[in-house]
Amino acid sequence: MLNTGCGCDTKSNSFNKVFPFATEAVSEYLSSLDLKDTSLLTVGSSCDQAFNALVLGVKNITIFDINPYVYEYYKIKRNLILNNSREDLYRKVLEVSSIPFSKDLHEVNSVVNMNNYLQSDENYELLCERLKDDCIDFVQGDIFNIGSLLDNRNYDRIVLSNILQYLEFFAGSNDCYKFLREKFDSWKEHLNDEGIMQLLYLYDFSVEDVRCNNHALCTYNLKNVVNALKGNSLSIEWIPTFDNSNVDDAIVTYTKKR
Repeated sequence: MLNTGCGCDTKSNSFNKVFPFATEAVSEYLSSLDLKDTSLLTVGSSCDQAFNALVLGVKNITIFDINPYVYEYYKIKRNLILNNSREDLYRKVLEVSSIPFSKDLHEVNSVVNMNNYLQSDENYELLCERLKDDCIDFVQGDIFNIGSLLDNRNYDRIVLSNILQYLEFFAGSNDCYKFLREKFDSWKEHLNDEGIMQLLYLYDFSVEDVRCNNHALCTYNLKNVVNALKGNSLSIEWIPTFDNSNVDDAIVTYTKKR
């Protein structure tokens, strides 16, 4: 089911290209979130966060994305998964011409390593079975302005991928850290007790970077992020990359205590 609402504005024009596949180590960080039998709110684009989550046993999923092409891409990619072999999927996806794709794409071996549903025939077949259950709901809108689009729905897990990389863009003339606190509080309202929110995905982020405070992107300055979200316990975890980088990526998570 596709829900649309007032969360869409002119910003959607800046996010009208779809990533054909994830650009993050999805298989690594989703595995650490203990998704079995949980409800999940996640952003869309490549839809790989949702596909990986299905393999990991998530109960139901809401994909929330400002991009107007995500729902159509999900239907196309779902059909390709159900009707093609694991080995052929990468090529078949790149043959799609009806969706505007981002040029940000890793080579096939990295894409396989990033996604657990592509790592074995068993996982791929499990994804096919789960996709037949049709347990994914869609909301097109700006996740920084959830408003009434989610009604009173709450989730066990919220996965924001790397969306906060664009925080300055969405904050506009507002102070980005005050804006972050306001939006974090609104997302937290939709998280169940003991629920986990994957808040940040930080590319090429070392232990030394934690102590730095001069990155061009405000969410990479973790001291400022921690200060902005004071009173909320955040955790950081380093995960291996698949692009031959000598520096790992990292995720920052929040767990909502009773």
